[in-house]
Amino acid sequence: EIRLSSSDVRRIVLAPAAALVGPSSYAPAAQTAAGIDVPGSAGWIPTGIFVRRGEVLIFSSTGQVQLSRAAEDIAAPSGARSQRVSPDAPLPAVSSGAVIAKVGDGAPFPIADSAAATMPAAGQLFLGINDGRLTDNTGSFRVTIQRSPGR
Repeated sequence: EIRLSSSDVRRIVLAPAAALVGPSSYAPAAQTAAGIDVPGSAGWIPTGIFVRRGEVLIFSSTGQVQLSRAAEDIAAPSGARSQRVSPDAPLPAVSSGAVIAKVGDGAPFPIADSAAATMPAAGQLFLGINDGRLTDNTGSFRVTIQRSPGR
């Protein structure tokens, strides 16, 4: 059950559950106390968490992703240890391999390893990896998300 005030709703769209998954082959991830698994080789992961514009979420991320076959090419949630960037990544100026998020089909934003972020729009929250080539990645990040108590 989702409860919203009328000022938080601009429109309501009813669709079959399969249509709500979004731009990924993954079903909505289960948010548990352990967090949401974000595989390094996956595209956008739907969290199943719906946010309001202006709402503040607190993110905490752990884990590591191998970004290529090179043993030293490893990323923490804040990005590649080498601080390299990828011009083909969703956020080309942000370190490759960093944990990123977006709301619906909106613009992505970095969340790294520990950050509070104000949601730029209303909709479902997606998590991803900032890399231009995901298919050669291995490993994963674990992201926990909390709603800020101030709202």
